[in-house]
This record gives sequence, C-alpha cells and structure tokens, in this order.
Amino acid sequence: MKQLGSNLRTARIRRELTIKQVAESIGTGPRAVMDAEKGKSTTGLVVYTALLWKYLLLDKMHELADPLRDEIGLICASKREPKRATRARGVEEVGVPSVYFIGDTKRGIVKIGKSNKPVNRFESLQAANAGPLQLLAELPFETDHAAWTAESELHAKYKYLNTHGEWFRLDSSLNEEILGIRARSLRRADFVRPE
Repeated sequence: MKQLGSNLRTARIRRELTIKQVAESIGTGPRAVMDAEKGKSTTGLVVYTALLWKYLLLDKMHELADPLRDEIGLICASKREPKRATRARGVEEVGVPSVYFIGDTKRGIVKIGKSNKPVNRFESLQAANAGPLQLLAELPFETDHAAWTAESELHAKYKYLNTHGEWFRLDSSLNEEILGIRARSLRRADFVRPE
C-alpha cells in the first residue's frame, strides 16, 4: 500500500494538482487524500479507486484478481480432471473445462472458445476449414462455469476485434494475451510434478 500511495502522490505532483483540488474533485476531504498518499491501510478502497480514476490510471484495475492471471489457481485446476460414468463403456475421460485460442493463420483471426477437449475441438474445426489452423493456447479451469465466465470476459474484452461469431482479428493486444497464457502454461508445467 505504501508503494501505491507513493505512486499516487507522484501522479498528483506531476499533474501540478494540490491535495485540496484533488480532494474536492473526488468528493472527499484533504485528510483522506493525504492518508492514501501515505499508503495507510485504514483508507477506504473507494478513495484509492477514485484517485486512480482522477489520474486516468484505472485502466489496469480489471487485472486485479483476474482468474486468467491466477497462476496458483490455474495450477490447482489443471491437477483435477473430472471423470464420468457411462452405462455402455464404463468410465470415460471428460476432459478439463478450458478456454482455447485457435488461430487461422491465413486470415489473421483467432477463435476464442470453450471446450472440455480443446484438441478435439481444434481437429473438428481444422477438418471444416480449408486453411491451416493452429491451437495457440489453452487455459484450463476447475469448473464449466468458470470457463464460460472467462470466455465471456475475453469476448467482451476483445469485442472491438470481433469479425464474426467467436472469431476475432489478431492484433498486438490479443497476441500479448495469448503469449502470456502460453508463458504461464509453461511455468505451470515446471511446478506440476509427476505423481
């Protein structure tokens, strides 16, 4: 919190604003702004958020507690693979609920979808597509609900890139997202030891 407070103070000074001006513009008193700049834990989250908004630094707020960036949670989720019983064949592998990124390299677009078996989904899409596809990344989740939620959030985040259905134009920000997921997947593989 001390670092956040220091950063907020620097942002205010660079903008040549007084504590009183900032306090009035966010609807609080000068003491709350001073306490936030000192990083006091007793200062309410709403004051910190209002200061970030005032200084136009709120754009990264959506990354806080982002399930797509929760490395430990993803490691735990990837260790659990659900099974289900069927009458005809006994126990069958269900797969892990995942969000996948499948790229159409010829057209420069990416499908962001949800499947319990992304490799199977990739194979069925490839069979129906004349051009080459690539399974760019997979993001496993503990539950179907968590995977659906993440897929919806990604669709909303990249709505401006949507070409049709679940297909999105690949730009630098979406490419960074995919590379980040791939990097985290590699790091998770380092942590997961065979039993």
